[in-house]
Amino acid sequence: MRRAILGALAILAGTFAIARAAARPHECTSWGTRVDGVVVDREGHGVAGALVVARPTDGVAGARDPLAGGVMTDRSGHFRIEGLPPGDYAFVSLVRGAIATTPEMPVVDRLIVSISLTAEATKI
Repeated sequence: MRRAILGALAILAGTFAIARAAARPHECTSWGTRVDGVVVDREGHGVAGALVVARPTDGVAGARDPLAGGVMTDRSGHFRIEGLPPGDYAFVSLVRGAIATTPEMPVVDRLIVSISLTAEATKI
């Protein structure tokens, strides 16, 4: 529980820096990876305006600051992150005072992710 709260606070601390970059897709031309995803609520409806960050979990070589370059979901809850260095990532969503995190996932080429804001999502 304490780890989840500390993680939530770290994400909030970086939210202001992320907001500037969130208006455009996270992009780096040196890697050909692409992550397409959706953030959904408990009923399975897409959540617009959710902030999504790819957090490296394995010390990915060449990875940027894990709090830099977040993206916002569109009206239907979809997002795209391009150009991540290959490696393992957890995808974190922050919306309306709740944080949801996916399990660790490998990004090699293309990946499709669904982040669910269930009752288990950490409220902050």
